[in-house]
Parts: sequence; structure tokens; C-alpha cells
Amino acid sequence: MLIPLISIQLSTSPAFAQGNTTRIMRISPIVLKVILDPGTKQTYKIKVENLLDTPLPVRVSVEGFDTSDEEGGIRTSNQEISPLANWIKLNTSDAIIPAKNTYDFEAEILVPEKVPIGGYFAMIFFSPRLPSKTVVAKVGVVMLANIGVAFDQKNNGKITQFSFDKNLYQKSPVSTTIRVKNTSLNYFTAKPTLKIKPLFGTEQTFELEEKTILPGKTRRWEKVYPLRNLYHAIYKADLAVSLEKGDFIYSQTYFFGFPLTKAAVVILTIGLIIYGLVFRKRVAKALRLLLQK
Repeated sequence: MLIPLISIQLSTSPAFAQGNTTRIMRISPIVLKVILDPGTKQTYKIKVENLLDTPLPVRVSVEGFDTSDEEGGIRTSNQEISPLANWIKLNTSDAIIPAKNTYDFEAEILVPEKVPIGGYFAMIFFSPRLPSKTVVAKVGVVMLANIGVAFDQKNNGKITQFSFDKNLYQKSPVSTTIRVKNTSLNYFTAKPTLKIKPLFGTEQTFELEEKTILPGKTRRWEKVYPLRNLYHAIYKADLAVSLEKGDFIYSQTYFFGFPLTKAAVVILTIGLIIYGLVFRKRVAKALRLLLQK
């Protein structure tokens, strides 16, 4: 969905890999959208549920983060990446959650009197501490905030790539690569919608998943689309990307869809039949000579 929220630190045994982490604890919410009102104090609750039959010690920490790739992978850091991590105070750094029970952690945000415009991001990590295991899994809650231009001006983005992997398709499906860059000072959620219309025929609409894009970053969508048939030669593809708040960016491209190999076989067969009908006497004579040898 938004970005990968689980960062795993492996030691000597794969006891708690990513697939097993969800069997240890459940966290809600996994995304907190924070309103940065200068000079205020805000409190957010995060519910952590222990799914084990034994008490679960949990350690909590706050780190800044940035996206590390187009897929939304995270690069955590100390407080150098975003000041938001410095403004967060936790009610505790360690807790023991009883078996099959929940615990409400509190994150208090002390917003300075003056906050520069832009986007602010941080991660609150919850690490189960099991002494008998050699692996620690960190489950992260993403905290996102905008201030200043984020609420006064439109979101700005740029479609840096919108292309199909082929110019000519002889059969369905077709595949696209879409890249969108956030050129704003704030983060926003982008949602692409693709419409594919043949020269003659019915238009098809495909909606892609939402992805959050941090300022200055690019996210990528790669998707395969099943078209009903590819016998209409020329196809027009219209891309509209929603950037929230009613803001959109657009792009358009074309591709060809035609079963060229099948068509060549059909044309060759028809040509041979026509030749045989037009020059049937010559063909019959040639066959007789061939059989006499």
C-alpha cells in the first residue's frame, strides 16, 4: 500500500522473518497523518495487540526516514532526515503486553512556534524483545505531516514516464510503466487511472493502486492489462493521475494491436487459393507432370 512498513534485522536464525511478524503482534493505525499546528501539543494513540499466548516485551523508538527507491522502500536514520522525529515524545520506551491483550502507546508531538513550510516524516518502531530468539523484527508506524503551502496551494507533480513495453502487440495482455514525481514541498497520495480506446470499439478503464509520494521523490507503477481483443490496429491510451484535492496531471500515448503473424498466414493462404483458382489450368498441368515422373 503506502510504503513497506516492516524492516527486518536478521541475526543467525530466521525465526521471525517478515511473514511471521504478523503472528506476533498487530498494530493500529499503521499510518498517522499529523496536523502540524505551530506552538501546539498533540497526542496520538497507537494500539499494539499481543497475538501470542505469553507476555510480549516491546521496545519503542523514533527515527526519521526517507524513501530509498521508487517502490517506496524506506531509509531510516537518526534525527537528521526530518525534524519531526525530534518533536515526538513517547510515553514509554519499553512495555510488557500481557498474553492476548493490547496496550495503548502514546506519542506526544510538541510542535515548535515556527515551522518552515514543507513535508515532515518520521517512523515509530515497535520491536518485540524475546530473549530466547536471535532475530528482532521492527514494525514501523509511518507519521506524515504537511505545513504551509500543503494546505494553501495545489499539489504539483510530473509524469516522467508513461510507456508500453511494446509498440506492437499481437495478443493480450499489454503492459505499462508509469513514473510520477512529486514536485511539491508537501507529500500527497497519487492514484493513476488509465483509459485504453481502440480506433473502433469500446473503451476500457483501469484504476491503479494509490501510492504516497514524498517531496522530490518518484514512485513507479508497473502493471499488466487484459484487453478484450487486439484487432483494432491503433489504440489510444489516456493517463490521468489524481494528486488529491482535485488536482490532476495527464499524459497520452498510442500503441498498435494486431495479430500480424496470424494475419500473414491468412493472407498467404488466401493468396494461394486465389492463384490456384485463376491459374487452375497451369496448376493442373504442373501436377500431372509432377505425378508422371
